[in-house]
Amino acid sequence: MNPLIPDFDERLEALVQSALREDLGDGDHTTQACIDPEALGRAELKIKEAGILAGVEVAQKIFALYDPQARVTIHRLDGQTMQAGQTAFEVRSRISTILSCERLVLNCMQRMSGIAT
Repeated sequence: MNPLIPDFDERLEALVQSALREDLGDGDHTTQACIDPEALGRAELKIKEAGILAGVEVAQKIFALYDPQARVTIHRLDGQTMQAGQTAFEVRSRISTILSCERLVLNCMQRMSGIAT
């Protein structure tokens, strides 16, 4: 992902795996109890306020590491200006994947976009 930092992908993967372990522990029990594990869905990340977008590539990596079948369609790129109401990206995957990854994705993107802005 970043040619200036040779082991960036490995570091990001370790961070994501650690964060998911901390967040999910031995599983997302609410999702497991309420959602068919094979049910498919989609979600959009909607921008809430103006600023500079950051973390889209990280979000894409989080979904891919959790579920290689997840498909992220990017609508706005890292570094672009953003306005309230715009869509940053859309993800199509198992609903359980979306629910398991959403908190980590949102935390990363909020933090990174706040710093970029």
